[in-house]
Amino acid sequence: MKTLPTLSEIRGILIKEIASAIGESEASVSLQINEFTKENETYVITGTFTVVPFIFVTRSGRILADVVQTEAGLRVVKLKVTGDEK
Repeated sequence: MKTLPTLSEIRGILIKEIASAIGESEASVSLQINEFTKENETYVITGTFTVVPFIFVTRSGRILADVVQTEAGLRVVKLKVTGDEK
C-alpha cells in the first residue's frame, strides 16, 4: 500500500514545476492551493501563484495541475499556468 503524499510534498513538486515553466527561481515562487481533489489516482489542484524575488510582486497567475503518485514518487502529469507580468 502506498503512503499518501503530504500537502507539503505536493506543494513542493508544484513550486518546482511552476518555477521551471516560467523561468524563475523556486525560492521566489509562492503558491496558494485553492482547491484540492482526488479523481481516481490523480490529485487535481487549482491555485494561484506569485513571484516575489525581493520585495515587490513581479508576476502572478493561476495554475491547474494534475499530480499522480508513482512508485518513484510524485509526478506532475499536467500543468497549466496562466498569468501576466505586473
